[in-house]
This record gives sequence, C-alpha cells and structure tokens, in this order.
Amino acid sequence: MSNRAIVDHHRQLETAFRSVKAALSAAERNRAHNELKMVLATHADPAQASVTAELAALEKLQPMTREYYQKLEHIRSAVADAREAVEDQWFSERHERTAAAAQVGGYGSA
Repeated sequence: MSNRAIVDHHRQLETAFRSVKAALSAAERNRAHNELKMVLATHADPAQASVTAELAALEKLQPMTREYYQKLEHIRSAVADAREAVEDQWFSERHERTAAAAQVGGYGSA
C-alpha cells in the first residue's frame, strides 16, 4: 500500500471515529460503530490486535453511556498515536532520502 493510500485510510479512520462520537441515538451509534470496525479491519498495524480486543470490549457497553464514550476515546487515542508514529517515520525517512540525494547530487555542498 502506498503512503498516499495509507494516509487516505488514516483519514477514513478519523471520519469513522467522528461518526461514532456524533451519533445521536443508540441505533445510529451501533451503525457507526460497525462502520468503524470495518475500516479498522482493513488497517494493518502492529497495535491492531489490541485495538480489536478493545473494540470487542466496547461492544459490550451500552452505546449512549459515558463509559462507552470514554472507551471509544481511549481506542481513538491509541489509533491516533499509532498513526502519528507511522507518519513521523515516513517523514524521517523522506528527510533522510532527500538529504542523501542532495549529497549525491552535490546540493548543499560548500
């Protein structure tokens, strides 16, 4: 999967989390939760196993309760941290490639 496709997927995750949080009824929240689960299922990440377990625990909670919302926010935060780590790694790698190309091409030499 290209970096662009992964960034697009990260945006889909953010949108899915917002939809769950914005739901105004239990039925709407359950639908949004199922959509989030589908988006997360396509996300290959080392933290995926723990996120899947957290989502299973979330499903046992009443969807319109504070406890559900807090658990959802915990999961969103973990996914966001993993996403940021991936994107930071890409930025570092791109910076290193750019610096190496500049040295090979003679850019930036005195």
